[in-house]
Amino acid sequence: MKRLLFITLIVITLISISCENQTNEKSANIEFISVQPGGCNLRNLGADIKSTLMEEPDTLHFSLIGDTLHAFVGINYICCAPFITESEFNNDTIFISITDTCDLTEGNCYCRCRCYYTWEFEFKGFEPKTYNYLITLYNPVPEETLIFRKGSVYLN
Repeated sequence: MKRLLFITLIVITLISISCENQTNEKSANIEFISVQPGGCNLRNLGADIKSTLMEEPDTLHFSLIGDTLHAFVGINYICCAPFITESEFNNDTIFISITDTCDLTEGNCYCRCRCYYTWEFEFKGFEPKTYNYLITLYNPVPEETLIFRKGSVYLN
């Protein structure tokens, strides 16, 4: 009886591992391709900086073209801010982080105006189904990470 129980546990473990590997293989096909900065990210610092005449609404749009996901993010923020971005996909969740890298101990990075910064993130290998997302924005002045958007999106 103990031998039958032991064999059953081994079979269940092997099936569980096999199912995990199949899931991981599917997720492994999804990859970050690129990010295209736009809006105020493209302005020459100090040369043509002007405050946005009319603030755009903070924006998040998803579109699926073929198997490529386009995630458009637009954020109103102080002019001249230096940003870096990171993206990854893990366990059916898209993670995007936007980080203001201004180091006020080195000097002031900012201009006295508001700008609309945009980024278009591209991921490859998506299928039509529901995915979760979490987009964060790090602001160094209060030293905090804010959740810009969190939710789920059905891509079809």
